[in-house]
Amino acid sequence: MMRKKLMPCIVALSCYCLTAQTQSLPQFSAKIDCHNTLPFDKGKVMNVARGGHTTNLDLTWMPAFYNDLAKVGISHFRVDWILSEWFYGAVKRDSNGELTYDFTSLDKVLCPMLKKGITPIMCVTQMPSALASQDNKLPDSWDDYRAVLQQLVGHYKSLGYAGLVWESHNEPETFQFSAAECYEMYKVFATTIKEADPTAIVGGYGAVGRDWINYIRTFLDCYKNDDAHTPMDFFSYHQYGHDDWTDEMLIENTFTNRGLDVPDIYVDEWNDDWTKGGTVGNCFDTNLNAVYIAKKMFMSYQYPHIKKICLFNFADTNTDKIFSGDIGTWTVGGRRKAAANVFDFYGQLYDQLVTPSVSGSETSDYNRYVFFTKENGNSLAGIAWNKTDADAVAAISFEGLDGLDEGEYFLIEKSLIDATHGNLYHDYLNGNFSKPENCSEKAPVVKTWNCRDGNVGITDTLTENSVAFYRLSKKRSDDIGKIVPTEYVYYDITSTVGTSQKDWNAGGVCAIKYAPAVTTADGRNVEMMETYAANISWTTIPLSQMLTGLDNGLYEVVIYANACYTPDRGFSSDIVEGATDVAYVFANDVREYLPSHIATSLSVNGEYTLRTIVIDGTLQLGLGMDRKGTNWHTIQIKSLKRLIPAGDINSDGRITIADVTALVNILLGKPDKGYNLLAADLTGDGKTTIADVTRLVNIILGK
Repeated sequence: MMRKKLMPCIVALSCYCLTAQTQSLPQFSAKIDCHNTLPFDKGKVMNVARGGHTTNLDLTWMPAFYNDLAKVGISHFRVDWILSEWFYGAVKRDSNGELTYDFTSLDKVLCPMLKKGITPIMCVTQMPSALASQDNKLPDSWDDYRAVLQQLVGHYKSLGYAGLVWESHNEPETFQFSAAECYEMYKVFATTIKEADPTAIVGGYGAVGRDWINYIRTFLDCYKNDDAHTPMDFFSYHQYGHDDWTDEMLIENTFTNRGLDVPDIYVDEWNDDWTKGGTVGNCFDTNLNAVYIAKKMFMSYQYPHIKKICLFNFADTNTDKIFSGDIGTWTVGGRRKAAANVFDFYGQLYDQLVTPSVSGSETSDYNRYVFFTKENGNSLAGIAWNKTDADAVAAISFEGLDGLDEGEYFLIEKSLIDATHGNLYHDYLNGNFSKPENCSEKAPVVKTWNCRDGNVGITDTLTENSVAFYRLSKKRSDDIGKIVPTEYVYYDITSTVGTSQKDWNAGGVCAIKYAPAVTTADGRNVEMMETYAANISWTTIPLSQMLTGLDNGLYEVVIYANACYTPDRGFSSDIVEGATDVAYVFANDVREYLPSHIATSLSVNGEYTLRTIVIDGTLQLGLGMDRKGTNWHTIQIKSLKRLIPAGDINSDGRITIADVTALVNILLGKPDKGYNLLAADLTGDGKTTIADVTRLVNIILGK
């Protein structure tokens, strides 16, 4: 049985690497011309919402998330049920029937948020019993309603929080009053808030949206026909489902058809179809919601009147379950679901949108797309997604970048959310939820490219239903003082590094059904690469691959491998169990022998650590044989780490004249115990000679 897909592998690539296999996948392209930019407001999409769930009864629960929300760059947080006595009890009546106020509980939720730099959208919905007989009715007294609003606004002004955002209702269409009565209440609300704080931003009414469009129309008829010029800084509505903002023009037309200017629009509740919730492991728990959010966030920029979108909701609400299929982006315990990583990606974007030119398969409907943002200089950050059920290849080219000076190059790094990366639910299923160090919860860097000339571009495979974040920055090859150990992580080698599989079939077939799974350094369980021969003809290299585009230096690679002899196949072997003179694993010229096993199944994985020098950006890894004897081999990479740059012989993290002195001492037979002899072999010939001194001096001189 032939293997459908080769194993994941470490990747650091040169630009424009496109293999024959990737050419058979659907393709799309994006031209990123850095000369053409527009302002880009991240604050439009970096917002979340909270509903009236019973978890709100724990006043410490929401604030426990504020650090994480602030770290990813959340701008606004819609908090509704502000006046509800169920949660906050801010307004009551004493024994004399007088209104009393206690904002202690509300402060416990709002003040820590404000101190973190997150602005609440104060949705003043649900009447307390002090104002109405039921929480979904109009206030019994407009004067009392005004008094409560004045106290509420005045309280936060006194704490130094003037200019907050105030919203009048939350889906009043389902309440016990008409659209005309809703407007009457909004009018009192908006005028009172503005009188109490002229810098406040006021709006409403938190409409259900399309399904109640006639309610909106009647509300706006009342607004138009009222000569009082009631302030409306924004109009808010909700939309669930759809990949784009199909309701937006319907809402805008309700204004323009009446000769009204369209105010700022807040879509302060949105997400995928809420009826999909409740099934553990559904779209809301996985990368499927992440790619939906990534696409829809970008689509909002096509509508200039939309100023804020607030994802509902920021966290799951079922405190009895780690995963419940709820529509939150964080788990109840504060761990990132896949969707939270999309917010992290958008939060890292810059404030200038590089106008993209995108074409190809599935791009007209934005199911596959790429866009980049720019900072002053050559720092770019971009997002790509593939919202289809098939892998696709993206060809991304960059124009208008500043030229490279001698010794400089462009580094492009890719982080990923897909079925196995940046997807906590996958880690949960594989037993890594309780071990953050072994999972990829925070969307790890999975690939890097080094572009060393003016022709800057990459080709990259985007797996099905995935979101990628790319960062491009200018680096210096000789900026040794800033070099830190580089951890290379894993990706599919079939689309990246040009795998060589010598004698892969060797007269036999691949028996992958017996290949064991191993755990890579990033916590994923993957099959090993395997080859099986029906005879013992191998005497060279059954399995190998070449990694390209690496930074030069001393590398440590950890490899899983097996070399087995299967008896009773009509041939014989003269090896014995545990023989260590047959097969070996290698990294460039460094090798380590494996014990050979007589086995009918592969059940024991050997783990081997090799250190080698990379001098030309390439590293060949594999399994070789000195003599015949084994016919069944498997291999997989666990981890690859660049420990020090090539030439750092004294291991001080820098390449200086002191390393030349150290190298000369080695040639004179006076090596210090702190010298790294591997780092001294700069020519890669396995020896330390005067040629290494010449190479080291050239590195220091930038040649």
